[in-house]
Amino acid sequence: MARKHLPDNPVRVVGRTFNWREAVLNAATFGLFIGCVEAYSHDVEPLIVLLGAVAMVAVGFVYVRMQVGKKYPMLPLDLLKIPIFTTSVATSVISFTAQMLVMVGMPFMLVTTFGYNAVGTGLLMTSWPLAIIFVAPLAGWLVGRVHPGILGGIGLSMLSVGCFLLSFIPADTDHFGLVWRLMLCGAGFGFFQSPNNHLLLSSAPRQRQRHAGHGPPDRPDARRGPRGHALPSVRPHGAPRRHAPGGLPYGVRGGVLVPEAEGTDGRVSGSQGPDR
Repeated sequence: MARKHLPDNPVRVVGRTFNWREAVLNAATFGLFIGCVEAYSHDVEPLIVLLGAVAMVAVGFVYVRMQVGKKYPMLPLDLLKIPIFTTSVATSVISFTAQMLVMVGMPFMLVTTFGYNAVGTGLLMTSWPLAIIFVAPLAGWLVGRVHPGILGGIGLSMLSVGCFLLSFIPADTDHFGLVWRLMLCGAGFGFFQSPNNHLLLSSAPRQRQRHAGHGPPDRPDARRGPRGHALPSVRPHGAPRRHAPGGLPYGVRGGVLVPEAEGTDGRVSGSQGPDR
């Protein structure tokens, strides 16, 4: 019933259906991983945990082998060959790990060390997501005006400084001292996540974005590869390089070539400003 409220997807892939075998292997791999972690944390017998880990490795090996070389993989490991994509994924995992460590461990410290009750602990911890609410939209607005790498670096620096200050916080710190440290962490996380997601999504090749429902269709006059995919346009040697508003050149984005959609005037569609 909810399907009728979804926007129409203009991209249609003919001759491809949902692969239930891959879906089951995907669920089994990650399900066994989560089950092993939960079993280990709840003091389940080591032999059972070991058997679960062996089953996870076996199922995961079969699943990854099925994904390698596929045209439409459910687990797109080939995208990890793109340096900017890999860097964005790694930094995102690290930042989320840091956030969850604070979100899980900080309440215990507030209760045991500072003597707050459950209500006071919850109110203090709200300062972190509250900062994200105000900072993340600002970071998203700045993505088209400042290079996302600069914004992400500023956000990660703020998050790192905030976590460092929280790890050495004195036991006699008042409410304000706790709040501004938590808000610094939240502001850094929000300032990093929006530009990083932009780099992560835009670094994928154009044809992969289209199959996911993103990006405009290929040009009718585009050069075609052996399988019918549109090949990226390559800037001739010595020709001026065109840049996007954020500073990333069209044609080379995040270390990979992407197709250039040129208008009748020779400029790249969506470019704001003269060629450089």
